[in-house]
Amino acid sequence: MTAMRQLSLLCVFALACGCRGGDARPNTGSETHFLSWCSHGQPCGAGLDCVCGVCTRSCSEAASCLELASTSECMAFDARPPDHACADAPAEASCEAVCSVDADCASLGGTHRCDRGFCRQLFAECETGQVSGSGVALLGDSFFAENGRVAAELEALAREAGALGEQDRYRDYSSSLITPFGGATDLVNQYTAAQDEGAMRIIIMDAGGPDALLSCPEPPTQACPAIENAVAGVDELWRQMAEDGVEAVIDFFYPDPEDAGLEAKFDVLRPLMQAACEASPVGCHFLDLRSTFEQRSAEYLLPGGILPTPEGSAATAAAIWSLMQRQCIAQ
Repeated sequence: MTAMRQLSLLCVFALACGCRGGDARPNTGSETHFLSWCSHGQPCGAGLDCVCGVCTRSCSEAASCLELASTSECMAFDARPPDHACADAPAEASCEAVCSVDADCASLGGTHRCDRGFCRQLFAECETGQVSGSGVALLGDSFFAENGRVAAELEALAREAGALGEQDRYRDYSSSLITPFGGATDLVNQYTAAQDEGAMRIIIMDAGGPDALLSCPEPPTQACPAIENAVAGVDELWRQMAEDGVEAVIDFFYPDPEDAGLEAKFDVLRPLMQAACEASPVGCHFLDLRSTFEQRSAEYLLPGGILPTPEGSAATAAAIWSLMQRQCIAQ
């Protein structure tokens, strides 16, 4: 049999088996939702469970994870960074696929992306390409506006994922000159300026910053006028956003500052803001940055302990983008 004849027969055999060279199907072991986000009790597919918010399986050795994907490994929960910690893990470890960029997750499937060191899959109902960059607006204070790095890092993550065009930008209205609600340059004025330039579908913001809390007594209470003003202000702002057709809001809250007095004020305001977000008529998602900055404040916060360093800005953007992926926001 000639070499050409042998090659032809091999090709026929490959086609009969459904084999395709460079276009092989992702090595995920089965048609499941391996490493997709989930909620407790949600079915994940054969052989998988919802473990700490992710469809995977508990493990004690690498072999059980390799059945799911060739890049999967058994990783202990106590070896993970705070962003991926799980206080109520049902076991000591679970199957994971580590990554540094989205391309590292490509072998798992087209909707797997890198989320702060671990591959995660967009859920099946997530429609991508539905929101342009101009449909996303950023509102907030110096945490956003000091050097614009959080916005730049967030845009870079969106571009890597194909959710933002190379020349597209989010609309940034944040300012270091922001005043408490009712002031001449408050969040309402930022939102109004954004509306005047075109309707928005997604808002990413922070509210109730340090400047708004300076007048609170120590120890602070919920009755502090600055705290009451901040909560009432976001309530009204989110109501207006809902009326204007805004589809989703991400409200991120500051990490713990170095100043103990300010931290105490944040501790009073934070749960009030979270409750207001969860009860708002607009689809509001609250993001607490404390776990992102936990044990890394020296690296992530500038002297003074309030504003982020370049590394802290990148970590903030990654946390925001993770939430956007988890909730299918502007993908």
